[in-house]
Amino acid sequence: MALQADEEHLKEAYGHFKTEAQNLTADYKPKTVNIDGWQATRLAWQSLFSTIIIIVCFLHAFIKIRECCKRMSDDGRVSGPWLGVAAQFPTILSTLESCHQA
Repeated sequence: MALQADEEHLKEAYGHFKTEAQNLTADYKPKTVNIDGWQATRLAWQSLFSTIIIIVCFLHAFIKIRECCKRMSDDGRVSGPWLGVAAQFPTILSTLESCHQA
């Protein structure tokens, strides 16, 4: 259990997992990890397992995309290639669902 949600404390907490896993299999290195999307979580995992592939949780990816589209639709200053992205949210969501199902 991490006492705080920063990189240092998460690295310590996930380090216990690493130690226990490597006690069972000395060369244990996970290929992927599904995380919440926080930078501290990503950095902690990458520092413990340098070759790990980060997969962002579907729910957290959806929330991030939804919030980005919402900000863009609320911001009258959006222009250029980002103009109309918020209107594309249903298409983006459909693509995201297809990726998740694959």
